[in-house]
Amino acid sequence: MLFHVFTNYLLGDIAMTEKKGEQALKSYEKAIQLQPDYFKPHVQSGIALYNLGRKEEAEKFLIKANEMLPTAPSHYLLGKIAEGRGDMQNALKNYAVAADSNSEIGKQSSADYVRLDFPNHPEKYLRTAAQADSSGQVFAVVQNPTPVDVGRVQVRVVQYDAKTGRAIGQSQPLMIRGGIASQKTGNVVVSGVRVKSQKELGLFKVVVEGAELAR
Repeated sequence: MLFHVFTNYLLGDIAMTEKKGEQALKSYEKAIQLQPDYFKPHVQSGIALYNLGRKEEAEKFLIKANEMLPTAPSHYLLGKIAEGRGDMQNALKNYAVAADSNSEIGKQSSADYVRLDFPNHPEKYLRTAAQADSSGQVFAVVQNPTPVDVGRVQVRVVQYDAKTGRAIGQSQPLMIRGGIASQKTGNVVVSGVRVKSQKELGLFKVVVEGAELAR
């Protein structure tokens, strides 16, 4: 029986590569009938149905597959389905699970997670620092380690007291022009602020106040 299960599963995969979704579904259905607790035909059925635009049916197979053995493809497509109907909470949850996979699907899931979550929490993703040039001029520096390009990055520079550690001043809102591409860094000068040492520079902190995905 096991031979027939794998035969039908492989026939389904062949049909999938040839973009024959309906034919693939028939082969996966036979494999499921022969061995209902084997997760792969359920996953592949979900993928085939998703590609055919039958997302509600696909969701049932993908959920069933995850009950047997959670996989990145299943969680990724469940995330896409949830996002499509506006259920961002479940979309993020599924993307987060799929993003743990060291695969192309994992990378795409990570990008989709950031794409949904970034507009509400840009400060979680962007890394900041205050830096100074040889003349002591202070710059607000922002690094974008995410897989997406971002724009309209607005920051503010806060100065702290060396003795009390309390904030004693802050800059006006500063916009980094041109946005920041994925894995790149942007900066903006902090007008009127100069320092004489690294110790003095350490009293300044750059805070992200807003950003959005690049269009």
